[in-house]
Amino acid sequence: MIAPFIVIFSLALSYIVVTQLGAQKERYSSDKILQTAKIQRDYIHEISIKSEGSSYSLGEMDNGVFDYILKMPAAINVTLFRPYLWETRNPIMLLSALESSVVLYYTFILFRKRKFKNTLDLLSKDVNLQFFLLFGLLFSFMVGITSFNFGSLVRYKIQGYPFYIAAILLLYTLQPDENGKSFKFKHFFTKRSR
Repeated sequence: MIAPFIVIFSLALSYIVVTQLGAQKERYSSDKILQTAKIQRDYIHEISIKSEGSSYSLGEMDNGVFDYILKMPAAINVTLFRPYLWETRNPIMLLSALESSVVLYYTFILFRKRKFKNTLDLLSKDVNLQFFLLFGLLFSFMVGITSFNFGSLVRYKIQGYPFYIAAILLLYTLQPDENGKSFKFKHFFTKRSR
């Protein structure tokens, strides 16, 4: 019952914070935020290339919000599943590639074992799961679209990674109960005695 009020309050507070931040710092105003992100992204990419670092590119994004929306799947892929093993150049990057490979493997396992309709049913009934997945994907998009350097990417994605991983694990382990109205955890390591 209180959820609509919380949503409205959160949206209003977010709007006030963004407009106040834009008023204090012009580069963070709503009409200049895409330009600021492009300048930061280009600078990090240029420095990475000059220092022979580990950079990536999502292509040109000059036409505003629509270009960012089109790059959303690529940016989420970069954050959650890259660097790939063949993109590694040093031992630290290899560790990050192994981590990303494990997350990619479990994502594929989830989509292979669970039907799409069952996944949507589970998402529609569990608000926490919706939040975990939405926050994890949106945060991954924001990190992937702005960092353009694998070293920075590994540090920036730490905040959103646990939410995505929790969502994937919950989607895999929650099973519908006998009446189909709620979900229960699937047992992995022990069998329940009857």
